Amino acid sequence: MKPLELRLPPPELWQQFENLTLEVFKVYFGDSHADLYGSAGQKQSGVDIFGTDKRIPNNHTTVVVQCKQRGKSGTKVGKGRINEKTIRDEVGEFDSGQFNHASHFIIATTTFRDVALQNIVESLNVSRSNNRLARVGIWFWDFYQDLINRHENLLYGYYHKILLTNDQYDLNIHTLTTLQTAFSRPAFSTPFMSEERDTDFLQALKDTLEAINTGRLMDRQGNIVRSSPPYTSLRNETWKKKIASVENTLEELRSKFTDGMSKGVVHQEYMRVVVSDYALLQYLDKYRIEALRTINEVLVEAGLDQVRSRISGPSLDSEN
Repeated sequence: MKPLELRLPPPELWQQFENLTLEVFKVYFGDSHADLYGSAGQKQSGVDIFGTDKRIPNNHTTVVVQCKQRGKSGTKVGKGRINEKTIRDEVGEFDSGQFNHASHFIIATTTFRDVALQNIVESLNVSRSNNRLARVGIWFWDFYQDLINRHENLLYGYYHKILLTNDQYDLNIHTLTTLQTAFSRPAFSTPFMSEERDTDFLQALKDTLEAINTGRLMDRQGNIVRSSPPYTSLRNETWKKKIASVENTLEELRSKFTDGMSKGVVHQEYMRVVVSDYALLQYLDKYRIEALRTINEVLVEAGLDQVRSRISGPSLDSEN
């Protein structure tokens, strides 16, 4: 896709801004496991999002983000600009929290790029570097617009109405980018030993099937984070057949996993899922790989990026 140059307004709700920032984090740092930290009402020590910078192989470091500005009502994104006091207060809270070992602390804001704020941050970083403290950065709204305009997944997830008004909309791409996001989760990218809870895996399958059938993608709290037409609206019959086969595969996968739990061969051990039946483990991985490879075939045919996984073997690119 050729990068667009659309003017994009910030989300109206602070929850939407947090969710958008999480998706931007995943794209920018290459970490599909990045997540929101805590929930409303919990002490978060200046951290809204945490994850890993995976842009440099074998040199992964922790990065955390604080989202600003937010309305006092807890709904609207604040219109006020951040200032030096905001920056120093947020950095101070971060430094006293449990994520102060991170390599980078980013303040994400709907404010546009401001040289005065950039100078303040750079001055901070000089002294922080001397004391081996995390580097501070700011994601201005200019950064968001540039990144979103270059990634179909983000554009269609949050700004498909603007694409419609600019004659840039493609129903196929809208639907497929929702599925691309649905499959970009640990349930399809990590070994079972890396799953935190067996119920997380089942919920991931349920949410992915919901996205396939309805076009609605939910977060862990059951909130709709993005929506699109269902796969049955695709204008390519071959793609529809392939995705229907993926739906059947996931239903079979869910059935086998649930059966394994009832028999005790799939169980929780500390903070990981253990599959003690090797034949079942092979079966579960086979079906996860099969589902992901089929989805990737469709994504590649549509000119979209495929979903990467540590369990799916060679990528489609490596076979050509």
